[in-house]
Amino acid sequence: MDTTRHARLRSLVHNINRQRRVQARKIDILCNDMIQAHRGLLERLESISFTNRIHESLVGCLDVADILRHISRLFVERFGDCSVALLLSGDRDLISYGPDTADTPAEEVARFPSFFTAENVRAVCSSNRVHLMPELLELPLQAPPRTIERFWAAAIPLAADHQDYGIVLLYSDANKPLPSAALHAACAVAPAIARAATASRHAPSCG
Repeated sequence: MDTTRHARLRSLVHNINRQRRVQARKIDILCNDMIQAHRGLLERLESISFTNRIHESLVGCLDVADILRHISRLFVERFGDCSVALLLSGDRDLISYGPDTADTPAEEVARFPSFFTAENVRAVCSSNRVHLMPELLELPLQAPPRTIERFWAAAIPLAADHQDYGIVLLYSDANKPLPSAALHAACAVAPAIARAATASRHAPSCG
């Protein structure tokens, strides 16, 4: 009798411990899911906040050089060392707005936007999608491959109201590529940049 009762007790304790372990694993999974969901929510809120800051920086500022300064400052604050350029389609030629050479560590960084031709910009715009470095190399860019390969770059079409206005160019050291969040932000604000940059051609500098 005692042996049977002890066996039942051992079985009961074993089942309780097993259920505890199962329950603990479920709690761990639930906690991890909650942490991931919370992290994802924070990232989405940060993305919304960042794009809102860019939109706000464009309000009332119609000078392209000033627009570029605002965008560059915000991207550097948010994503670290990177450069931004605006390549706008002119009536006959390409109008390029790049970083000041005084603000760049190397001359090649400041020259990088000049590797693009009007045909390159039209090709990116007509595709209506983001071009990363492998696709940019196929355009091709007007520079030796050895020079271009030092960079990570993304070209985002500037389109608004069913018109193409050029591209916004994000670029950095090849060993320090920007995260996908930077591309998402650039795509989200591209129409606003296109409208502001186009309006600048018909308005004085905001000073």
